[in-house]
This record gives sequence, C-alpha cells and structure tokens, in this order.
Amino acid sequence: MKIINLNHNKPVVTQARGTPRLLNLLGHVLIYLGLVALGFLLILSVTKSYRIYSAAQTINAEIDHLQALTTTDISHVSEAEWLQIRTSLGRMAEQFEALHRETEPLYPLLMRLGWVPVYGGDLQAAPYLITTGTYTSHALVILVEAFGDLPRRTTEPDWLFEFVVHLDNTQPRLATALAFLYQSRANIEAIRVDTLSPALAGRVQMGQTLLPSLTSGLEFATVLPTLLGSETPQTYLILAPNADELRPSGGFVTAAGHITFDRGHIVDFRMQNSADIDHVTEDYPYTPDPLYDYMKAGYWVLRDATWSPDYPSTAELAIDLYALGQGVRADGVVSLDQYGLAQLLRAFKPLSVDGEQVTSANVIDLIRWHWSPESWNGYEGSWSAQRKSFIVALGEAMRQTIEQQPSAIRLPLFMESVQQALAEKRLLLYFNDPELQAYITKKNWSGSIKPGQGDYLMIADANVGFNKASALVQRGLTYDVTLAPDGSAKATAHVTYRHQGQVGTGPCQLNESFNPVYEDNMQGCYWNYMRLVTPAAAQLVSGPATIVEARYTLRRQATTGQIDVEPLLDKQSWGQLSLVTPDETVTLDFDYDLPAGTARKIDEARWKYRLYLQKQPGTSTTDTQVTVTLPTGARLTQSHPLAVHEQDSAITFSTDLKTDWPLEIYYTLAQKE
Repeated sequence: MKIINLNHNKPVVTQARGTPRLLNLLGHVLIYLGLVALGFLLILSVTKSYRIYSAAQTINAEIDHLQALTTTDISHVSEAEWLQIRTSLGRMAEQFEALHRETEPLYPLLMRLGWVPVYGGDLQAAPYLITTGTYTSHALVILVEAFGDLPRRTTEPDWLFEFVVHLDNTQPRLATALAFLYQSRANIEAIRVDTLSPALAGRVQMGQTLLPSLTSGLEFATVLPTLLGSETPQTYLILAPNADELRPSGGFVTAAGHITFDRGHIVDFRMQNSADIDHVTEDYPYTPDPLYDYMKAGYWVLRDATWSPDYPSTAELAIDLYALGQGVRADGVVSLDQYGLAQLLRAFKPLSVDGEQVTSANVIDLIRWHWSPESWNGYEGSWSAQRKSFIVALGEAMRQTIEQQPSAIRLPLFMESVQQALAEKRLLLYFNDPELQAYITKKNWSGSIKPGQGDYLMIADANVGFNKASALVQRGLTYDVTLAPDGSAKATAHVTYRHQGQVGTGPCQLNESFNPVYEDNMQGCYWNYMRLVTPAAAQLVSGPATIVEARYTLRRQATTGQIDVEPLLDKQSWGQLSLVTPDETVTLDFDYDLPAGTARKIDEARWKYRLYLQKQPGTSTTDTQVTVTLPTGARLTQSHPLAVHEQDSAITFSTDLKTDWPLEIYYTLAQKE
C-alpha cells in the first residue's frame, strides 16, 4: 500500500471539478470512518480521538455541502457556486490530510484486524480508504482550479483556441493531479471487496468504477492539446461507415472527409459522398479476394476500406487511399457510424439542417428519409449525388456548433456519450503518432485485434450484397469449450443469423445498384462473408461447408463450401460466404482444437483459463452464451464475471456483447492418487 507523505507546512493546492457520484462515494465512506474513529477512544487519548472525530465530521459536512452544490449540470454552475466548490474542496483536502496524519500511526494495527467478526474487513480497509480520500481530494482541488471556469470560457469567441492554450499551460498541474489519481486507484483497488460489510462493499465498488473513469478523462485532457494542433497542425481523416451495410471495421464507408486543427482553430473541414473521393489509377491496390469474387471490385477504393477486423490496419489503408484520391495525407483517422452519431447528439441542442431540427431521437430516421427522392424538394440532379447530402450538411452544422455555439453542447453528457461510443466501438480512433496510438490502444479505443495468449474469439461479418440488410439481421453466439488436464481444449462456435425482414419480398436478387427507398434496401437477402477470428494455433476440425448457388452470385458461379484461412496479426480467420433470406435463421458451426497452454498453470495448485470475446465495430448486440467445461475432477475456485449457471464441471456465462467481454476462470485439478 502506498501511503501519502504530505509536507504539512505547504499550503493546500487549490481547486477542481468534482463529480457528484465520486463525492457521494467519499461521503458514504467517511460516515463509516467517523464511526470507526469513535472506536479508537478505547486505545487513544481523549484529545487524539477528538481530533480524529472532528476531522471526519468536518469532511462529512463538506461532502454534504458539495453534493448540494453539484446537483445541477456543470454548465449551469455560477461563478459564485464555483468559488464555494473550490473553498469547500480545499477545506475537505485539509481535513483529509489531518485525518491521515492522526490515524497513520494506527495503520499497522488496523491492517491486522481482519480477524474481527463482521467488521474486520472494514477495519483492515480503513488505511486504504483514508489514503484514497486524501489523494482524491487533492486531485479534485487541482482540477477545479484548472477547469472551474470552463463553462465561462466556452461562451467566448475563439473558445477552442483559448482552451487549447489554457490546457497547454496547465499541463504541470494536471500531471500532479494525475499522479494523485494513480495513487488513489492503487489504494482503492488494493481493497478486497469480498471482505467488506455489505454497506461498505457497494460504495467501494462504486469508487473502483468511478476513479478509472475520472483518471481516463484527465489522461485524455493531457493529450488533447497535441490532438488539436498545439505543436503543429493536425489533419484527421473522417470516416462515416454505415452499420446497416456492415463491414468488419464498422460498415461500408458512406461518406468521408477531413478536418484540420491548428492550435484549436478549425482551418479546414470537408465532407463528401465516398463515391466522389477516389480517382482510380494504377496506383490503387487490388482488393482482397472476397471483394473481387463476390462484388466484382477490382481496385481497392476508400468506400471498401473497412475490410479488416483490425481497425488500425483499416485506418492505415484509408490514409493511403484518401491521399491518392484527394491529395491530403492525414495524421489520424476518426470513424463514427450513424448510431454513434445519435449517441453524441444527445449532448447537442437541436441542430438546424436545411430547415429541419435534428436530434438524437430523429437523426437515424432523417438519414434514411433523405436517401429517398421524396425528400429532394425540387432538387434537380442524379439520385446518386443527392442521397448523402444530408450527412454532409449535418457534419457542417455540428462543426459550426462546436466552433461558434459551444454553449449548445452539454459538456458532461458529451464526454459520457463519447466514452460510451468508444466502449461500444461506434467511435474508433487511430493516430500516426506512436505514443498517442499506444495510449488509445491501452484504453481499448483503437479497435485493434486484442493480442495475447489464451483463448480469443471474434465474429467479423461483411455485407457483400449491395444492400442494407444488416439492419434487420440479429446475430447470436453459443461458444462451448471443454478443457483438458494439459490446458488444451476442444471448442465449438455455434453462430446464428436471424433475418427479421418481411416474408414474400420476392426471390433473392443481387443488384449492384440501390433501391431509392432506404427501407426497401433493408428487406433484401443478406449476403454475408463471415469470418471467425481465433488464436493462430487453433486447428479447424470442421466448418459449415455452406454453398451459395450460382444464381445468387454476381459472377454466376456457385461457391465451393470451402473455408478461407487467412493469417491476421497473431490470430487467424476462417471465412465463408452465406446467404440469409428474410424470416430465415441460418446456423454456422465451427469445431476446432485449441493447443496446450490455452489454459495455463499459474501456481502449484491453480490453473487459469482466459477468453477474450471481441465485439465487431458496427454491431449493436450479439446474444452470447459461453459454457466452459473443466477437466474431470477439477474444482472451480473463482471466475470473473460470475457464472449464471453451474452444473457439475460445466460453467455457463452470458453477455450481450455490447462491448468487449473478457472471461477469467481459476480452477484446481483433481489430486492424483
């Protein structure tokens, strides 16, 4: 445990933004610590006990005051209220420091009280909790001082430039706050929640959830000036994939463009139909075989760039293709699908786009509506040129709002929406800068295929049917793993596709042109080139052997039913084309062997099996059930997450795969006679 050693002769640092949830957590913990302090009367002098009790009571009072002040949206907090928050946080930090100073001599004793019935775990955790509160309160003091005037700054002209300069100037203080938060996390994560009383356990779990989010937000603030061109102008390629036409990295690229920042100024912004970006020459690369075989795509153009399940590979290709087509080489790539866009718009006041009010609730319907000729309002020109103009206009409206009307954006909700979109892989990031890329990879924001040992599985679908049928196809997964004593395993992946389209829409017809009515494109048959991504050492025993008849392929040649095997970083993929008609369910089964070492011995008695289920960008949910059968006679000791069902040696888990899903199982083998 790392305990803070503050210099008490130095003034307390001043001030930063606190979240109501974090303050609430500290309040609950300190109420309990106040009761613990009373118990020290038996072993301390009355004077020392009073100092401890007084510090704890003062902290509780300050937390109650802060909670009352922070019930409103941060953007509506007045200057006077910010002053009160700064003052209250300063007092709280001083009292935490005093509480730490008075109780520190007792830490060795408290650490040995785990044997005490009922509250032993709470007493043992007290040093960690006090230290967490001390570090966190000092971090919040710094953050309020750094960001307390942010609402005022966002009302001023050229606010983004001023904000970048301000962030740049406050980097040393932010680094100090970040160091405090790292120490807070180290202390609170050292607490074993399963040893705590129920009331305290829930509050500590909340802190273990909130502190990483606060730390991530501050880490992002430290790199934001660089991203916004504080040192040199930065240009980012923007991809707008359509998740209704699913591809491995999110969707067919329906529109694209770029944005350039120079010290916070947006000096260049352009969005356009993806079909207008490429000017094909012999310099363009050839497409992967499935795109060539099933879509007759010869040269690889930007709209088809999202073919790899590994987003950094997609981004690097997209940068090259955009440079070929537009003569602009980007420093990074931002990909945002339409459902991620709807998430971000929750934080915006209604946007005016061509006379229409656009909100999170109606943006999907409007994108689809503006696809159709009925929305053209007298526009004269080709349907191909018009159908995506709404997306381009919406992008321009968002840019103007960010630059000129930042008060129309609720910043806390915007940050929450960004984090949600990143976690759900609606929003993906890539940067040429190795340090920035390493940072977002560490945060799991990069969409990269997760490297590492153990078991791994990802379904990567590609709609190759020139339609939007992905919007109506629900995917499911049942994954069964049977472990052997040497750590090898036998695995079965049972993947289902349920097309929820209308029956009787006619026979499957593969057309290279779209229907002018968006929803009609959703009702078509689903031509899906599916890849199952597994560890490189996995050995396929049997696959689905699906054959698509010649009349349903663009080249009028039936598929062979063979599995395409492709190396993919430290993984491999098994691919095959399948066809799903409206109101039909198709099942694809893969049986394979996993090598010894899939489960690993971690000490004299215990083994660990680890599975990483990776979500495909562009998908919503995949109803998933995982069953792991332990070796005969083995005993489960622990699992993260908890199982939903156990029967004999079979342990079952479930997830909707809305985000990546890691599983860890610890077990012991039966003792040999």
